[in-house]
Amino acid sequence: MLLASAIAFSLCSVLSGLAGSFLALFAARFLMGLVEGPFMPVCQSLLASESDDSRRGHNMGVMQNFGSNFLGSFVAPLVLVPIAAHWNWRVAFFLAGVPGLVLAVLIARYVHEPQKKSQPAAGSAGGASAMSAVAMLGHRNMILCVLMSIFMVAWMVLGWAFLPLFYVKVRQLSAGEMSVLMSLLGLSAAFFSFVVPGLSDRLGRRPVVAGCSLLGLLVPLAALYWHGSLYVLGALIFIGWAASGVLP
Repeated sequence: MLLASAIAFSLCSVLSGLAGSFLALFAARFLMGLVEGPFMPVCQSLLASESDDSRRGHNMGVMQNFGSNFLGSFVAPLVLVPIAAHWNWRVAFFLAGVPGLVLAVLIARYVHEPQKKSQPAAGSAGGASAMSAVAMLGHRNMILCVLMSIFMVAWMVLGWAFLPLFYVKVRQLSAGEMSVLMSLLGLSAAFFSFVVPGLSDRLGRRPVVAGCSLLGLLVPLAALYWHGSLYVLGALIFIGWAASGVLP
């Protein structure tokens, strides 16, 4: 599943570069979302089964946030924006598919199937029956996590999608300044992929989730109301994007 998903979403990036109309581009990106969807849940399940309880939050946070954000959100804006400006956006889409194909090779070479752990029979000491999806939704924490994920993903995706336009069209920043500010999102997420999940292993999930989620308010507030030094704006954005570490 991991291998098929990695190859498929990489090829969808290539298809995006070949699109000749908005409808074709929309279809390619929609298909990319469908084939990319299974990737993270399978990765998290694989890592959870291989991690000690004391390191599970840290390991899952680093896995979800470090590589994808370092390459996709930090390096990509610095590389793809100049490429799209110098050549065209199609070339940028073609190149964006390369890391995924490299990832597919690494998965095929190094990722192994985890050993299936024997489970106690239901009704025996320590045993438990399989929980249905409806039963899971009966737990308060499950409902809260679903709602949090909806709002956190909206906060994150809206930032990725509209901050570049806001910086260039409203704040009148250059494309180069915009790409640097956007790359800070990836650098921040990569850095806090170690910090936030690690703190949750030590301090508990609730205080870390609440505190770092509040930090996320810095991103829109700084973009809207800070009109001083771009260095300070970058620092505020960097700190505010610590909220991305809450998702894992």
